[in-house]
Amino acid sequence: MTSNFIDQTIEKYDWSRLFTSTGDACAIPERLRGLISAATEPEALHWYNLLEDYIVVQEGVYESALPSIDVLLAAINNCQITNIAIVYIYDLIYQVIHGVTALDAIRRGNSGESDACKALVLPHLTLLQSKCVPEAEEILGLIMNEF
Repeated sequence: MTSNFIDQTIEKYDWSRLFTSTGDACAIPERLRGLISAATEPEALHWYNLLEDYIVVQEGVYESALPSIDVLLAAINNCQITNIAIVYIYDLIYQVIHGVTALDAIRRGNSGESDACKALVLPHLTLLQSKCVPEAEEILGLIMNEF
């Protein structure tokens, strides 16, 4: 279930001006809401794949990653999220902070996407630790090792 706070966080961004691996990021908010509200493994995996294959591809981080991470951190802090959704959210956060700025983003003049994502996550490490579920502990360790 997504909250009004998540909708407000999503609305802070002009997704049509952000990029994914395939073009603009207009579809990303729906996908974020889907992952945040996922109740089952197949549902969470579906939404995860629709995000991971677009905001970070083969460790290449796109411009839509930073606002996506912002929304996911807001959700972790403010929403009731199933354990399975937490696992996929943590994995997506890890994929982004472990990556490097995508070549396409660099060509558009955005060379600091991966560093900006790490900087956004850093002050939320305590939050990630406090909301971690047993199924996500290994991924949390990977996140922590990035810092």
